[in-house]
Amino acid sequence: MKKRSGYLLRGVPALMCALQLAFSGCAAQTVPETETKIPDNRSVVSLSEDDTQSKQEDNNEALPNVTGKWVGEACDILDDCGVQYEITYEYVENVEKKRVISQTPSEGSPIESGMTVKLIVCGEKKDTVSKSESKTESTGESKSESKTESKAESQTPSQAPADTTQKMPNIVGMDVTAATQTLDSMGIYYTGNYQFNDTVPYGQVISQEPEAGTDAPKGSRITFIISNGKQPEQEIITYETYEEQPQQDYTPAEEPQPSNTQAEPDMSGGDDFRGFWYSFRPTAKITKKKNGQYLVKIIWSSSAYDGLMWSFFADYDPYQGILTYNDGIELKAIYEKSRQEWVGHYPLRYNLSGYLKINDNGEMLWYDDGVDGSSDIVFKKYNN
Repeated sequence: MKKRSGYLLRGVPALMCALQLAFSGCAAQTVPETETKIPDNRSVVSLSEDDTQSKQEDNNEALPNVTGKWVGEACDILDDCGVQYEITYEYVENVEKKRVISQTPSEGSPIESGMTVKLIVCGEKKDTVSKSESKTESTGESKSESKTESKAESQTPSQAPADTTQKMPNIVGMDVTAATQTLDSMGIYYTGNYQFNDTVPYGQVISQEPEAGTDAPKGSRITFIISNGKQPEQEIITYETYEEQPQQDYTPAEEPQPSNTQAEPDMSGGDDFRGFWYSFRPTAKITKKKNGQYLVKIIWSSSAYDGLMWSFFADYDPYQGILTYNDGIELKAIYEKSRQEWVGHYPLRYNLSGYLKINDNGEMLWYDDGVDGSSDIVFKKYNN
């Protein structure tokens, strides 16, 4: 018995070592993929730790460069990469509106799970505090809204339809001054013509073409009729018949001759007024007609295309050395590019009177009874 007991005790350590090796061998074996059933009949596959790490390394792509692209195009690129993004609008000079200025993280950065790319986009100049927009992948609804917004923002300014028409205002019934001010404020060209009317007061607009509310192309001209008041009645002249009397011979009496023959005045001084004259604002053009009168046109431009015109025929007074007139007209003037000259469209005042004179310095002075400040205007002759 003692001998058998000795053999039994010596076999225990050997058995313990065998069991230890068996258990360690089982622990060292690789865990295979297992499939577990879940209640809704869907399967979940458990991957080993090495397989999970290798798949993460395969999806670690680099972030693309969206700087300089339209914001809508940049959003589409980031959506394809599966990353989130935030948009901040800031105004930057010399950069087109809705262009991406910068991105954070920069190009080439590895795409990580839950990454958010911050985009700076050029916005309006009036934006003092930039507005931000963000896109998340939490729900399908927010992603759909982000894509709809990006497509609208990706449109270039040139795709917006240009407004090439404007509605014609209603100036019928207005005073001519109020009507022209309305049209000037809207940048509409116009032509006014006077017409006698027995019912509409003088200076009031009777009709217009195109009519009010009409959509006309920009740059169109509106034509309107202004009442010139009632037409004056024409004087009827009647002639009485009479019998022709026989002519009688007679000798005309001799006219007394003046004792001292007076020399005729020198009319050549009026030619000194001929030519072009200029001042700070107005300009003048004086030409001589065949009947000896001088046609004077004075233009006072308030802008490059509209202003006032004074037009009259003047006679030269050789004794005072001045040009005088008493039938001057003040008109609304428009510069017509096709004719390259100022054209008077309708009169504002009639029967203006005044004179022009040349001082000892060769400057021309203009005095008009109806024009305020005309006495302060000094013209210099343009010699070319």
